[in-house]
Amino acid sequence: MPLAVITGASRGLGLALARELAREGFALVIDARGAEDLRRAADELAAVTEVAAIAGDVVDPAHRAALIGSA
Repeated sequence: MPLAVITGASRGLGLALARELAREGFALVIDARGAEDLRRAADELAAVTEVAAIAGDVVDPAHRAALIGSA
């Protein structure tokens, strides 16, 4: 199963991209700064595909490492 890492996936273009990739059969690693919005997006997407959701900010090196570790 192909894998996509999508930042800003809790709303807007990031969420739209995540929805489309999920429909196309991608597993997803998603992130956003807002944990609650990210949880809601992950719950929705998990009905379609495998999802790992990690809240945080991509400017934080530790957060980037967590995203890579989940991929």
